[in-house]
Amino acid sequence: MRPLPSTEVSPQRSRVYRSSEFRILCSAVIFAASYFLIQIYPSVAQSNQGTNLARGKTTITSSVPMTLASPAELTNGEEDNNPNPFIGVGQGPQWIKLDLQEVCMVSRINIRHYWGDRRIYHDVIAQLSYDNIHWFTIFNNDRENSSLQGNGSDDEYAEQYNGKDISLTYPFDTRYIRLWSNGSSMNSSNHYVELEAYGACGNNAPVTTVPTASTVSPTSTSAPTLTPSATPNSTASATDTIAPTATSSPLPSATPTPPPSMPPSAPVAPFTAFNTAPSGTPSAIVAAPELSSTHWWVNRESYSCAVVRGTSSDPLVAISLPANWDRPAQTIHLRIPRGVTGAPGTDGTLCVNNEETVGSDGRVVTVAHDLWQFSRTSDTTATARAYGYCRSTDSGFTAPDGGNCGIRATMANFQGGLLTGPLLGEPELNFALACSLPNNMLRSGWVPPARAEDADGPSTYTGNIRMGSRLMIPESTPMPQLSSIGQKLWRQFVKYGCLVVDRSGSPSIYADPLTVTAADADLLRVYWCSTCNGKSDLDRIGEHLVVVR
Repeated sequence: MRPLPSTEVSPQRSRVYRSSEFRILCSAVIFAASYFLIQIYPSVAQSNQGTNLARGKTTITSSVPMTLASPAELTNGEEDNNPNPFIGVGQGPQWIKLDLQEVCMVSRINIRHYWGDRRIYHDVIAQLSYDNIHWFTIFNNDRENSSLQGNGSDDEYAEQYNGKDISLTYPFDTRYIRLWSNGSSMNSSNHYVELEAYGACGNNAPVTTVPTASTVSPTSTSAPTLTPSATPNSTASATDTIAPTATSSPLPSATPTPPPSMPPSAPVAPFTAFNTAPSGTPSAIVAAPELSSTHWWVNRESYSCAVVRGTSSDPLVAISLPANWDRPAQTIHLRIPRGVTGAPGTDGTLCVNNEETVGSDGRVVTVAHDLWQFSRTSDTTATARAYGYCRSTDSGFTAPDGGNCGIRATMANFQGGLLTGPLLGEPELNFALACSLPNNMLRSGWVPPARAEDADGPSTYTGNIRMGSRLMIPESTPMPQLSSIGQKLWRQFVKYGCLVVDRSGSPSIYADPLTVTAADADLLRVYWCSTCNGKSDLDRIGEHLVVVR
């Protein structure tokens, strides 16, 4: 930092100050000194907000060679008011990536680009990954999708000395942090001064061994691996059971407990289409080897749906909706707890349960409301792009008015087949899970209980499994080695299976982020631990799934 210029008093022009002038001069000196101290210590308060997990980590890669300064400057942990030195990362849309060397629970990151002139960097994106494959976007103001990572909705901002703080609603299992930008208001170059990540590692990390880092450049046509479903729309058209033996667990079991400081959760609605086990002899059992061709996933941090309960003490929120799903443009009113908004990810889903009076007899029932791309604009106002609802006693696919029950591609309500912490705590899972498949596994032409598919399904689906299909494990199949939760899921897939209700980047099931911990989800989805042999519990289950009709 350049020192303040010294003040010299010329001996030929020395003067005596009157008392009033002296008081003014002292005040000016005190003000200048205070300003000077503030500039020297701008980040002290910020640095006391947890452990900077990025400090001293030097495994840093980028889409193009880094210039101007050593990559280690990105994580040297220096907190001062000097924007120098800074790292250059090419021109146009480029990324820089940090490897934390272990999976940690990250709850906040801070990004500092060059800020000396308060320039604005364009198309800033921040992404987290536990495996360098599945990327989750936590900030994106790239509204034109210049980096091909999806259209963002966050606002641009002027750089300043204390950087851009990005806090997560829930701590996220993170080993890799990837940052994008596309030049600035001053020039087309990208610059970084510091990256900080706050959270906890060690005993709080869900795995003990993770893969060796590798530099992976996103292709020009790829978005984060777990893609959201297409804008809900409908088309018209008409689907895979086993006595297990207990085995030792490759990962330690964990008791499901809700994360702290979360909005009020709610029991999921017991929809009949998901809570009814198949009976009788299936008309057909179709092999589906493609279900074991890739890793399965548990959507929890993104592209899932938090289930919250609204009560009379919560704000009545007016939600503005456009015409969608054959519903007219309208404004609906729901009780939603303060501070609750859509889930991370471009789908921005929210599931809200309200108790409502129905019928002439004044019966009170739970009504499950699905909101897609929900955005809270104030305590009492919000917007959403699509909406569906049904009563907890309905099928989970058809609303009382005959419309869509939810905002999944099949018209299913998001609470149908959702894995929750309380349900994981039960001895058995007595319902069908909701699952989603990628385009290369799906076939156009839905089957009941589905009532629709993705609008672009006829042109993008290239596989053999139709929306609405039930995937199960044949009853005579011996159980492989699974964790305690994996064994419970195996028995569930034998009796109920999962219903294909949506599209995703990888075969996936869904968990409530308010009540299912990341550690519990990892027992099912982690495939890189030292005893996993490259397969997760869900991967081992997927090897035995068939389509049952």
